[in-house]
Amino acid sequence: QAIGDLFANLSDHNLRERVLGELYADTVVFQDPIQRVEGLAAFRQALASMEKSLKGLEVRLISDAVGENQLVIRWEMDFRVPLVPFKATLPGVSWMEFNGAGKCYRHTDYWDMLGMFAQLLPFVKPIQKLLQRAAA
Repeated sequence: QAIGDLFANLSDHNLRERVLGELYADTVVFQDPIQRVEGLAAFRQALASMEKSLKGLEVRLISDAVGENQLVIRWEMDFRVPLVPFKATLPGVSWMEFNGAGKCYRHTDYWDMLGMFAQLLPFVKPIQKLLQRAAA
């Protein structure tokens, strides 16, 4: 439940700062398609940087699956970036692994970087379609 609250309120700086230490190990490794950070302090900084860069940030949890010491969450994130007048929607999946103390020590986000850029930059969409046809 606490993880879901964190995701749903990711732009709430006070909530995020309060619960990160409760939910994540000091040695957490976070990775997504554009970055890899090691340690809770670096993870906090990455989230703070994302909050500053992405405006109107909203995260919707679509579904989750719980396994032994693992949690997989499917989500959608809406946001705006500077100089782009509309919101983009980024679907993704988070895979989280927990240690014996119940704290997340590995958090990996998977999402489609090309799809995100195709939403934000109109000239990328034809490239995306070309790649999709070539793969079919």
